[in-house]
Formats: sequence, C-alpha cells, structure tokens
Amino acid sequence: RKEAFRKKNEKLKDAQKKEKETKEKFAKAKQNVVIDLDFDDVMTPAEKQSMVKQIRICYAVNKKAKISTRLHLTNMNGEGTSRDLREKIDGFENWQGIYTHNNPLLFEIEQRGTKDDEARNKNDYDDEFIFSRRKKDLVYLTADSPFEIDTLSEKDIYIIGGFIDRNRHKLKTLHKAEALGIRHARLPINDFPQMKSSSVLTVNQCFEILVTQLEVNDWKKTIKRSVPLRKTAAAKAKLAEATTSSKIPTKVNEVAIDGDTDYGELSD
Repeated sequence: RKEAFRKKNEKLKDAQKKEKETKEKFAKAKQNVVIDLDFDDVMTPAEKQSMVKQIRICYAVNKKAKISTRLHLTNMNGEGTSRDLREKIDGFENWQGIYTHNNPLLFEIEQRGTKDDEARNKNDYDDEFIFSRRKKDLVYLTADSPFEIDTLSEKDIYIIGGFIDRNRHKLKTLHKAEALGIRHARLPINDFPQMKSSSVLTVNQCFEILVTQLEVNDWKKTIKRSVPLRKTAAAKAKLAEATTSSKIPTKVNEVAIDGDTDYGELSD
C-alpha cells in the first residue's frame, strides 16, 4: 500500500510540475497568431466539425511546442463553430494560451470607444482592442498574396482563415484582407520542391508551420517536419519553376492581388 501511495504521489507531483511548466511557457509566449472564425456562412455542419478538430490539434501543437504562441480565436459568439468548440470539447474553457474574442475580426479592428484608454493599460494579448490598436501589425496569411514571408516577426500578428472551402471560394482570405485594409502574405512553401504541386494547407498545418519555424528558424526543416509525407510525395516527381518572392509590404496601399490558392481553402 505504501508503494502504491508513493507511486500515486509521484505521478501527482509530475503532473503538477508539467502543469506549472506549461503555464510558465505560455506566460512567456510573444508571438500572436489568430484563427479567424468568421466563415460559418461558407461551411457545412460537417465542415464546422472538421474545423473544431483542427483547432483542437492547434491547441495540442501549441501546448507541446518548445516555443508556444498566444493563440487568438475571433467570432466566438456562441454560434456555429464557436458553439461547437464549447459543446464538443470538454474543458475548452480551461485551455491555456487561448484568447477568445466574441466579435468578428472586422468589428475588432474597427471598434473604438471610451474603453480605449483603459484597454491600453492591459497586456496587449489580453486586450479586446488588440486588433484595432495594432492594425499595422496584422498580416493575413493567404497563398494568393504576391508577398512572401521571409522571417517571422514577433511584432506581427499572423491571421489564419478558419474555414474549409475545398476550392469553392477562391481568393476569399485575400479579398478579406484587402477589405479590412491590412497586410497579407504567403508562407514561403513554394520555394521547396516537395510543395510545388499544391500549396493547400489545413488550418492546423499552417499553424504548426508557424510554431515550428519559431523554434528551428529554418523553413526547409519546418516544412519537412510540419507537412505529412503523404502530402508531399506526389510533388517530388514534378518540379515547377520557382515563384518570384517579394517582401511583405509595410504600407496597406502596397497590397496587390495575385495567386492561385488560398490557405482558407482547406481539405481534411
């Protein structure tokens, strides 16, 4: 009995230690990443369920990562995908490193009011006005952008379109970025032969690429680790000409339209 009690006590201490380490890791997180969930109108109920699974994977990846991010979810208004998240995932409200915003991204960006001064005194990542105050730092990730990310920047807030489109709504996230008047960029996945045949990524793959790149700071190693072999195998036999890279624009009026696919156009 004493031995069983000792082992149980050790497991409890280990669990408490891991929990403490996880909290400390999230407290040190500096990179903000947003999953924009304002796309319920273009998804079927089954696709919303798939999106819930992908967000769960994002949380698991973030929790396991050596360098975690501050993961924001917008449009958490209790309907559609946000309702499914709370109903289908036990303990969702207790997830660490997650910051939920009831309003859609557009509202968050445009929102102004008497609470602005009060909000500025809060930690920026736990601030309902983070997107409006830091509009210049927002970068919507879309494969249709002609601008390519070279290095991740802690000051930038990267936005991932949270929907499963199956190529029904081309250029959707690019057009949304332009409508919001914010910068957009594509991940540098086209630079690698194994990604030449397709730049379509799931939300969790896109998120894992960001998290992995924060750790290894090497896009080649990041893509190899983050994208399953089954996705890259078909591309190895076909090499297309390398695409021209451009830096992310620093001014909104430098934004342009181009490209074929969209990181919002996802498949399981």
